[in-house]
Formats: sequence, C-alpha cells, structure tokens
Amino acid sequence: VWESPTGPVDVAIKTLNNNTSEDEKVKFLQEAAIMGQFHHPNIVKLHGMVTVGEPMMIVLELIPHGDMRQYLHTLQPQPGELVASTVPGLLLSFCRQIASGMDYLSKKGFVHRDLAARNILIAKQGLCNIADFGMSRDLEDDNYYVANACKIPVKWTAPEALNYRRYSSASDVWSYGVVVYEIWSLGHKPFENYTNEQCIDLINSGFRLPPPPGCPRTLYEIMIQCWHPDTGGRPTFVDLVSRLLLSDVELLNEVSKEEESTVVGGPLETAFDLYDDLQKMLKQGDEERLNKGGARGGKTLVPITCYFSVLFLSVAWQCLKAWTSFTMSFVNKPAKKEQQFTTEVNLVSLLLNQLMIMSLSLLLWLIQLQFLQLQLMYSQLLLILHHPILLLPLLILLLVLLPLQKSVLELHHPLLYYNNLRYQKIVLKRPGKDCEVIYKQFKSYKYREVLRGQI
Repeated sequence: VWESPTGPVDVAIKTLNNNTSEDEKVKFLQEAAIMGQFHHPNIVKLHGMVTVGEPMMIVLELIPHGDMRQYLHTLQPQPGELVASTVPGLLLSFCRQIASGMDYLSKKGFVHRDLAARNILIAKQGLCNIADFGMSRDLEDDNYYVANACKIPVKWTAPEALNYRRYSSASDVWSYGVVVYEIWSLGHKPFENYTNEQCIDLINSGFRLPPPPGCPRTLYEIMIQCWHPDTGGRPTFVDLVSRLLLSDVELLNEVSKEEESTVVGGPLETAFDLYDDLQKMLKQGDEERLNKGGARGGKTLVPITCYFSVLFLSVAWQCLKAWTSFTMSFVNKPAKKEQQFTTEVNLVSLLLNQLMIMSLSLLLWLIQLQFLQLQLMYSQLLLILHHPILLLPLLILLLVLLPLQKSVLELHHPLLYYNNLRYQKIVLKRPGKDCEVIYKQFKSYKYREVLRGQI
C-alpha cells in the first residue's frame, strides 16, 4: 500500500531480479519512461518508479482481476451449457475499450508490438487496461520500426513484422484482431497445438483463424480486415472505434440470434481437430532463419484445403463443357423427333461425363465450408495465384478422367462419344435398332467406320 496525499492507494510493484544485465535494466527504465507519458482510462496508470538501490521498481495501479485471458476463462461455461446472456455485451465492451486505448497510443506515435489478452488487465466494473510496454517503441518520424533480434509473440504478430521485422500501427491492428479472437473464444489460445514455425507458414500461405462460436458475423468481418496481408488494407484504430460504436446494437442483435447455438465443446474444437488431421498429410520443410532485413526462406506449408478449391474449379469447367454440348445439339435444327432423341443423348452424356466429378467436388467444398471453416475463398485464390504448382492436382485429375470418359461412353453407346466430341454434327434419321446415319465433316476414316455400324 502506497500512502498518497488523498489516502492509501493499492499499487502493484514490477521489479527486476538482482542478477539482471545492464541491457535489461535499460529496457526496464525505457518501459517506465514510456508508460509515464500515457494518461488514458484504458491504459494502466504509472504512479512512479524507484531507481535507487536494488531492485529497481515500477509502481503501477493495482488491477484486481488480473489479466484478461485468466478472466475470460472464468466466463467459460461447463461443457454442454450455454454462455451467460450477459457475456456478449461484456465482450463487446472489451473490444471497444481496447480499440480506444490503442487509438490513443497510435495518436501518440507509439506501437505496442505485444498486444495480447495476457497483456490486458481487467479492473473493477469490466474496465480494460492495456499494460506491459516492455516491447513498445516510439515511431518518431517513421511509419514503421525495424526491430533488433528479440523474442517475438509469433501467433499475435503481423506478417510484415514476422518476415521483415517492420512494426507499425497497422501491425498493432493485426494483433488487435487476434485479441478479439481471444475475447470471443473466451481465452482460447490462437493456433493452439501448432509450433511457431508452423504458425508462420500458415499465416504466410493465407490461413486465417476461424470465427469463434457465437461471434457476430459483422465482428468477424472486422477481424478479417485486421488480418489483411497488406498494411494499407487494414482499418485504423480510429475506424475500429467508430465502427464498434456505430454497430453496437447490430452486433448485440446478431449475438442474440446465435446465443442458442453457442455450446461449449462444439464447432471451434471440431474445426481444429479436423484441420490437425489434415495437416499431418502435408510435408513440412525446415525453415531458414531470417537474416536481418531479409525475407523468409524454406518451403511453404500449404493448407490441404486449397486442394478442395482446385477441385471446385473443375466444377465450373465441367458445367461449361456440358452446357456447350447441350446447346450445340440444335445447330442443325433437326426435326421434332430427331431433336427429342438428340436431347436425350445429351442428357445421358451429361450424367456420365459430369455427375460424378461435380458431386465429388461439391461434396468436398461443402465439407470445407460447413465443417472446417479454415480459409476464405479469397485467401485460397490468392494462394493459387502465388503458387501455380497448386493447379497440378487439377491437371492430373483431368488426365485421368479424359481416358475414363472415353471408355465409359464407348461402352455405353458407340455413337455417343463421337457425337459429343463433334458437337452434334450427326443427324439421326430413324431412331431405332438399325438406324441409318448421315455424317458430316469427319476427317478420320475410323469415325466413318464406327458410324456405319449398328447402334
């Protein structure tokens, strides 16, 4: 207890060990100097510091409920129970308060660099206080800060900071998005069960954390914007504060609609378990250590879900092919009976050629969207554009299916394959067992011999 002019005040003391190095002492003093410049209700208050004698001490206001991550754990219901109705409003309040405090830091020209739920303290009446400025730096006249070799909270850090050690307010915005994920997952650690190296590969390949159970769609869209790969595509803290204030009623309405489905032990754990099983199928390469100012080396760990996206692209190709084949059947404008028979042939062709691949592709795509919830389509398309080698499964698939299509169709009907291939250049005169055929524009003698045979 510290005796102030207005009476006793409960305080927290942050100290250094007696055997700390001079460099650590300098950083300790820098942290105190930084905190002394801030006066905001959502930033922990510095009362003073002690530099005479050992150990050195920083005197801070006492925050009774500890850090946010531990506090969020106390809000978690038992398995099978619903989240309390008062929790969503409290979580939204946390998101707004943290954005407000970070907006203040950004306007002051400081970047936190270690924004996480463990570094946010919860005071009475749900008041959030941003703390732990040991990694904070003054941006001065530059828009970014190039850090020296130091420990980095990988799972909360933006790609440009991981790859190039470039820190800015935009990198704090990325970390803020992860904090929002922690808040709505009630203290669930991001990228749990993954190493830092795996996490870096996932982020660089376009993977983004899935929405926590019960998280409003509007808020998850804000999180995705915070995780934009380009710093210019991320919102500022000013934008975040205004959006959270304006959409308060909308967010609460979304929460009320999803409250009944917010059960502990559900979609979040299932998504990570399924992804973990798929991840074991991938080959993992060793990562080269980052040289100062250089880019990351090593192989990229590609989520297997991009393979499902490649299969989905084949659906569009197959549908286009089927539609072209169907419409070309009317080029020669045959008679009514001939038109009906030709149409029936095309429907059989559609079933044999397209149904199997379309069903399989759509099934895999639905599995990804409804159960895995691991990547956005936008991120996957970007991944394919940056890594054309991912189209290789599609090419292999086509090479395997084309001979198979020919064999199946020739067994079903000797005329059907060539009919489909030549876009209905054949006119059937008398549909029946011994039908005669008039053929046009066939260069190969082999085709003519087939068409002369019986149907």
